[in-house]
Amino acid sequence: MTQLVILDFDGTLADTQPIIIASIQATLRELGLPMRTDEECKSIIGLPLAECFERLLTPSPLRGTPPCEGGEPCRRPSTFPCEGEASCGSPSSSPCEGKAFCGFPNSSTCEGEASCDFSNSSPCQGEVPEGRRGIAERCADVYRRVFDELNTDGTVRLFPHVLETIKALHDRGLHLAICSSRGRPTLEGFVKTFRLEHYVSMVVSANDVERHKPHPEPVQKILAALGVAPGEAVVVGDASYDILMGRAAGCRTVGVTYGNQSAADLRAAGADHLIDDFADLLTIPLSSPYQLLTNSYQSRR
Repeated sequence: MTQLVILDFDGTLADTQPIIIASIQATLRELGLPMRTDEECKSIIGLPLAECFERLLTPSPLRGTPPCEGGEPCRRPSTFPCEGEASCGSPSSSPCEGKAFCGFPNSSTCEGEASCDFSNSSPCQGEVPEGRRGIAERCADVYRRVFDELNTDGTVRLFPHVLETIKALHDRGLHLAICSSRGRPTLEGFVKTFRLEHYVSMVVSANDVERHKPHPEPVQKILAALGVAPGEAVVVGDASYDILMGRAAGCRTVGVTYGNQSAADLRAAGADHLIDDFADLLTIPLSSPYQLLTNSYQSRR
């Protein structure tokens, strides 16, 4: 029996895509970093902020591919190496032989020290300069300021039928939780702005876990806190990261096709159901031992 619905925020409940893309591009512009297209920016929405910039600043990354887990080798061209494993990070390049690597566009080959030779910027000198994580964190700091500046009243709106559907789920006795890679300050701000706190039992942000989507820890944290078994929960999101997280936690998953990733991406990640409208969540037939969330929803419009 379904007792809990775990909801992603960006791209699932609220249309934050325009402000996120604008904030990313303004950040790259301010720091003199290589610009990325709207599609490239959209592909990383749903990951923690610093990781978003790590991926965007990797030479020709495979967009939307989850990071490597554990000690598994990274053999995909141009992606960041797994923890403890160095790589030059460019297609057809040889391994770095354990040497450090910044991994940014136009960086020099590994020669004991990494260099961050950005376009229009001076090379790093001496010790490894900030490193890829340091640059990404710097981007994240600028992004937060830019996002706050752009986030004026009415800039971000809920998708159609979200509030009505959340109310309907709540009225039917289901627990609701929000699980997001967004930082807690802005996530809580949006929850209050849209008056969702009356319906949501728990909110988990990027600040609340050590391991982020697509790792199952965020979902596991919610399950443990609310005393719900994985088989009694449904994870709903617009990105492959949400689906992979839910599946890894042992939950059923629902992909929304109106968000930041395509139906094909969600299907490839293993979504149990796809919906084109948030209100369709109320009519999904969930296989035994799960039940219908509801049979109908009369006040959809």
